[in-house]
Amino acid sequence: MVEGSILLGGAQVGKGTIVRNSVVGPRAIIHRDCIIRGLSVLGAECVVEEGNVLDCGALVNSRVCLPKRVVSF
Repeated sequence: MVEGSILLGGAQVGKGTIVRNSVVGPRAIIHRDCIIRGLSVLGAECVVEEGNVLDCGALVNSRVCLPKRVVSF
């Protein structure tokens, strides 16, 4: 589900993922069962693997890969 967010060209959101009030950069990939909210920003071509939770204005720089379940706010 994507709500109140900006997804730039080629961004992908996996099944069961919630993106709320955030910005997802071009060609970024968010895998399944993640929560991205609270004005978080994902840079271009970053990858957020399964089960991560980003909140409170979290910033993921371009081309960074977050492994499974490594971040949970």
